Amino acid sequence: MVGWIILFLAVFTIIFVHELAHAFTGFALGLRVKSLFVGFPIIYRTRIKGLILAFGPILLIGGTVIADLDNCQWWKKALVAFSGPLVNIGGGVFLYLFFASLPNSINLDQGCNETSWGAFARISEESLRFGGISGVLGIVVFLSIIVGVINLLPVPLLDGGRMALAFLEGILGQWILRYEEIINMIGLTLIIVLSLYAILDDVWIFTSSIPSSPNYHPCPD
Repeated sequence: MVGWIILFLAVFTIIFVHELAHAFTGFALGLRVKSLFVGFPIIYRTRIKGLILAFGPILLIGGTVIADLDNCQWWKKALVAFSGPLVNIGGGVFLYLFFASLPNSINLDQGCNETSWGAFARISEESLRFGGISGVLGIVVFLSIIVGVINLLPVPLLDGGRMALAFLEGILGQWILRYEEIINMIGLTLIIVLSLYAILDDVWIFTSSIPSSPNYHPCPD
């Protein structure tokens, strides 16, 4: 349970900081930032100086709503999109260089029959047990950099896809935006397919770990 709590707080912090970077960049560029959300379904909502903050328990998505982003210059769109992954990767590297280290005593082989999230939860708990705060920061570093790198992929709806579309707008002109909805639908389809694959893979790992005979050994000795 402790591992799951650490993992939840780590992922929440990473996504929240990611979205804050988008929001602050929007403010710095003179854009109207309306709201920021992390997770779904939304169960808590508050307002701070005109900015709506909304939070949900399932930390699969996050977003920042900027009212006039679609009508601003292409380079502003690119900067807003780039700020999230930049903070994730830059913050992760900073923590790694100055604070965090993954404890060497963690036995990763123990998670060979666990789902990916289950393995992360176990590693998080062992990081706290053997490495203390430094070990937990190691988990945050790893996940933060992973989130940043994934978001830089040129896939529509991800920050990398938004950056690519902004650069195309700068090179080819605004006519490319006529196809933005189609491009986003393609990206959404890819994300759904990959998410389903990850879920089914976890289900397969979980069901495969259920012993079918007395001689069943999920992990090698």
